[in-house]
Amino acid sequence: MSLQQTISRLIDSYISKYDAAYWQQKLSVYESWWAGSLGRPLLHFSNPRTDLAYDEGLIPYQRFWTYHPDGTTIDSMIIAMLYDLDAMRCYGDGFPQRFPQFGAGVLAAMLGAVSKNVSGSVWFEPEDRVPLKDRAFALDPQNHWFVLLRQIYTRLAEILPKGLFQVGMTDIGGTADILNSFSPGGMLLLDFYDEPEVVRQQIWRVHEAWKRVFSEYAAIINEITPGYTCWTPLLSKKSYYMLQCDLAYMIGPEMFEKFILDELKAACDLLERPFYHLDGTGQLAHLDMLLDIEKLQGIQWIPGEGSAPLSEWPGVFRKIAAAGKKIQVFLDPDSDPYVLDTIADQVGRADIICAVWRDPYVNQTAVDGILRRFC
Repeated sequence: MSLQQTISRLIDSYISKYDAAYWQQKLSVYESWWAGSLGRPLLHFSNPRTDLAYDEGLIPYQRFWTYHPDGTTIDSMIIAMLYDLDAMRCYGDGFPQRFPQFGAGVLAAMLGAVSKNVSGSVWFEPEDRVPLKDRAFALDPQNHWFVLLRQIYTRLAEILPKGLFQVGMTDIGGTADILNSFSPGGMLLLDFYDEPEVVRQQIWRVHEAWKRVFSEYAAIINEITPGYTCWTPLLSKKSYYMLQCDLAYMIGPEMFEKFILDELKAACDLLERPFYHLDGTGQLAHLDMLLDIEKLQGIQWIPGEGSAPLSEWPGVFRKIAAAGKKIQVFLDPDSDPYVLDTIADQVGRADIICAVWRDPYVNQTAVDGILRRFC
């Protein structure tokens, strides 16, 4: 069977389960949640298969597409994704979704950083030791990674039926985090003190590159998808992205306000439904400033490794809710299937919460129980 025949077979199998009526129903639910009229939390559970049998000669799906064998064609990568999507089991408000993932913060590679596969993940580092002030941070339209992602999205638009496949935005990354990829060993933190104007200038240069990547890819994706998604699968008819600044964990509120806040506000202005990835207790010092961003729709709270579990942060959840923002958490049904109940009790409501789990899990009984209690 040719690659094109395999693609056609997988598409036919997929749309027999996920037709236009399915996506209309999903969009209606998510749009009601965004509008505040759903009356319950969003519960996105998807359980990818880990035991897929691929036809002879085909490659298995890789979370990070850089782990596909050297020389893999775009069609072969897409076929691997289609196998994964067709076999995905979805529950509650979950839906099959994937995106071409080339590392968290792939914009760094588009701006000239070296991409390296490390321990099942992808890291970016500078090819040389050029001082921050001497870097152009201009997006080269012929950059390998920029072109490859555009080719993948363009090919998807050519072969997928319009409105029936949810393909998300690649993980572009956070602007300051991209800048940090070019300053290993904490050098960017020193530049905050030694060359503050250079840091500000370069943050805005990276911001312009971020804006171009998002807008160009979104224009292609919108031709084929029911709505917007990214690495956190909140479905939205209006433009949505999970903004972030992991570097903020290492700086205080004064520095955050001086270097990070204005660019985050500008990023929010680019989107109709921006969310923020609040990762780790070190970022809590900035929560008040984030909640003051009028356009920011919500906060994704991840306490971080070694911190207290989600159930032990009532003050954080109450503060987010009091500011009129939405809350997104990751709920592992194999760990604490009652954490959503606890958070809802702490906040006094559940309808502003979106609980997501999209990694393989075992405890389907727990998922069924969550759905019975909240849907």
